Amino acid sequence: MLSFLFVSKKVMRQLRENLYFFPFCGNCCTREVFREGQRIILNPTGFRILALLAGKAPATVTREEISYSLWKDNPPDGDILRNHIYQLRSQVDKPFNKALIVTVPKTGYRLDCNE
Repeated sequence: MLSFLFVSKKVMRQLRENLYFFPFCGNCCTREVFREGQRIILNPTGFRILALLAGKAPATVTREEISYSLWKDNPPDGDILRNHIYQLRSQVDKPFNKALIVTVPKTGYRLDCNE
């Protein structure tokens, strides 16, 4: 027997607008993320990086993938990605006991799903 799941347009819009990845949940429109009940407002770049990491978790996302996702074929000069990762970590990792953003040496970053 086939079963069909009906999802309203409103629910589909909410799913596209929200980020769900334990222990985070967030809203793409407001760039609010909640971790352990604490509200964190990210800048647009930080939110995009976190959403990309969450979407690929637990896999590693290469620096090149992140850079292309943010800037396409025109990345800025210097190591600006490292600065964005630092800012993101200071907001979503530093206030908590366990860091979730993991550096994979010479490759990229991933979210630690083992909380």
